[in-house]
Amino acid sequence: MATSRLFCWLFILLVFLWKKLLHLVKSISRFMINDLEMQRIIRDREQVYSLLKSENIPVPRYEVLKRKDDLNQPLEDSQIMEEHEDHLTINNQVFTKPFVEKPVNADDHNIYIYYPQAAGGGSQRLFRKVYERSSIYSPISRVRKFGSYIYEDFMPTDGQDVKVYTIGLDYAHAEARKSPTLDGRVERDKRRKRIEIPSYIKRKRKRK
Repeated sequence: MATSRLFCWLFILLVFLWKKLLHLVKSISRFMINDLEMQRIIRDREQVYSLLKSENIPVPRYEVLKRKDDLNQPLEDSQIMEEHEDHLTINNQVFTKPFVEKPVNADDHNIYIYYPQAAGGGSQRLFRKVYERSSIYSPISRVRKFGSYIYEDFMPTDGQDVKVYTIGLDYAHAEARKSPTLDGRVERDKRRKRIEIPSYIKRKRKRK
């Protein structure tokens, strides 16, 4: 409980400092390396997906389920959710397991992947890396009933994730690493650094 309260206060402090910094940047003329205004968007996964779509960048098929005040409240008007053993229906969109459940709030890294009964059911729960783990399996197959989430099709990656670190006009850098959906264990080298392999990005994808 004490840890949760501390995290909550730290989060409030960071948001407060960010707003003060944004006000400072607007009041004086400064050259910015990072666009502070864009941080409003990258902290909201729904806005990020909308931005990607507006730039014709492919995204998985998804649907947003919002609850009032982002808590354990009724769904917003006109939204419908029906949960079944091996699929979920949101606003007439059917998501068959496996599917992904992401909090709309991008500061929340608790992402769940739900599996069909034929594959053993349950869910893989991803979170911010803690020591040697980045996910854990849970036998619970029901989706969360509090908060606002994005539901999307699960994309198989052959056991690897690709993380893009930077994109420029004529440069992009990405690294491949073991997917946390496998067993949740973080692979490290002899120096205890996480193993990440530079990944080649095709010129066609750089231009998208």
